[in-house]
Amino acid sequence: MAQRMLSDRVHGSLDYGELARLGLRPGDVIDFSANTFADGLPQRIAEALASTNVTHYPDREMEPARSELAACLGVGPRELAIGAGACSLLWRLVAMTPAGSTVGVVGPTFSEFRTAAIAHGRRVDEFCSDLGAPFALKVDDLVAWAGARERAAVYVCSPNNPTGTVLVPSDLQRIAAAVSPGILVVDEAYATPFAAPRPKRANDIVSLRSLTKILGCPGIRVGYLVAGADLCARLEQSRPTWSVGAHALTIVSTCCALVPELQERERRLKQAASALAEQLRERGVPCHQPGTPWLLARVGDGDTVRACLLERHRLLVRACASFGLAEWIRISPRLSPALDQRLISALLECVQTDA
Repeated sequence: MAQRMLSDRVHGSLDYGELARLGLRPGDVIDFSANTFADGLPQRIAEALASTNVTHYPDREMEPARSELAACLGVGPRELAIGAGACSLLWRLVAMTPAGSTVGVVGPTFSEFRTAAIAHGRRVDEFCSDLGAPFALKVDDLVAWAGARERAAVYVCSPNNPTGTVLVPSDLQRIAAAVSPGILVVDEAYATPFAAPRPKRANDIVSLRSLTKILGCPGIRVGYLVAGADLCARLEQSRPTWSVGAHALTIVSTCCALVPELQERERRLKQAASALAEQLRERGVPCHQPGTPWLLARVGDGDTVRACLLERHRLLVRACASFGLAEWIRISPRLSPALDQRLISALLECVQTDA
């Protein structure tokens, strides 16, 4: 079962095998499916990457990037872990849970925690929010579910991918208390990267974040988590030496000086997503956009509309059937009015064809 799931993962972004089967190259397609910034790297990041020395192995302890990131976040250097993407940290967290244990997932949500759990032989149970917009999450019910049985870890995403649901710190504390002695893994990949970390109680809450989405360079894999020092020490024991490359560590060091620019990027993305959602609503396409840098559009059969957009129009969106939301697609704005209009026209044509 694990092997089947690992081969059938569904995510946004380009699927190079799919493109090859369609006779397309990556440059032929406009990607609206990946929740990343589409308007180029910050100049300081580009310059720093260009001057990164790759003739030596990176530092085994990831210094000075680790200490610089810790200072930026206001935590100790041993209260964080850096990984080759937030996804790799999720897999390492799952690997830390006891063999044969049960983990929980609050869905519908990003699938890698579940996939990692199954691959490691863990049992998975799920608490599901409402599957219709506005995708309400009943926190009291979630707390009761979290405390009803022992789980080694429970995974929540806030803001949630794809529904955009946000759990406030007081709710996270309640859920963590219910999960204890297990850990609450809070995936904040779509939160501001350098916002203050969530309040933590010893090792009960892990706050996980991405760096390269807002920079627009997901091809460089780097993310981090903040947790108690004991949990981070255990996690570091499972880290392969030199697992985070020189370019990724350059990004960590350079990002700390770019907080205002990153916040402006986040504002632009959210504004563009809101504007695109409003234009689609005006044309009769129901949308859900709760202040996130993406939107959900209800289009009928999401898989069929996605295929139409890609094969006929060379536009890629994220179908949401794998989340249990078969009528919806996820769209990330490209920060180009002309491209947005191209998508709107193509989407309306594909929706009418599917009707």
